[in-house]
Amino acid sequence: MTKQQVAELASYIEIGKMGMPIGKQDQYASAFGGLNKITFTSDGVTVEQVRIDPEVRKTLERRLMLFFTGSSRESTSILKHQRKSTQDRDESVLKALHNIKQVAIDVQSCLERGDLDEFARLLDYSWQEKRRLAPGLSTGFIDELYTLALEKGAAAGKITGAGGGGFMMLYCREEAQDAVTVALEERGLKRMNFHFDQQGATVVLNVANFNNLWVAPYAEPEAQFHTQ
Repeated sequence: MTKQQVAELASYIEIGKMGMPIGKQDQYASAFGGLNKITFTSDGVTVEQVRIDPEVRKTLERRLMLFFTGSSRESTSILKHQRKSTQDRDESVLKALHNIKQVAIDVQSCLERGDLDEFARLLDYSWQEKRRLAPGLSTGFIDELYTLALEKGAAAGKITGAGGGGFMMLYCREEAQDAVTVALEERGLKRMNFHFDQQGATVVLNVANFNNLWVAPYAEPEAQFHTQ
């Protein structure tokens, strides 16, 4: 399967079969890997790699911090509310969505020219717009943590995913990261190590190369491996 086929199959399972009120951005980001401009239209989805200088990419990776907030959230209710507001033509939600879309376009431009200060400004602006999409997308605790991170030296951030909990991503210069880490971990957050993935979905075992391979019948059930 191509990466496009993997992304479409995953989208079909979640949206078509399970009826989840979601888009396709996560499936495509996971399938393709790397830093991409992903465009969604009624005709389909296109993926274009962002042309970012390797040194800018390394700096961005160093300056992004990821923290687990210690709380999970039920994203379905947030996304259902957002979808209903969009269908009802809620002007505030539609305006926020258009602004977030424009941020994505501007982010591509500033990354390609290596302007990470502008990236940070856009990240913060995008988060403020995203908070307008649905109740519960942010909480008092999350707002308090975000303010604390900025006070300790972070330049910008957001809650990843649908919001309401999960992971907080921050953009922070290297010299302030220790202070930010200490302050947030004292509030119960956990800093997570991560790296940008360039490969996306990959085949770890191609069963076509193992035709007629099987384990003897007397093996433990968990160890049996048999392919047709």
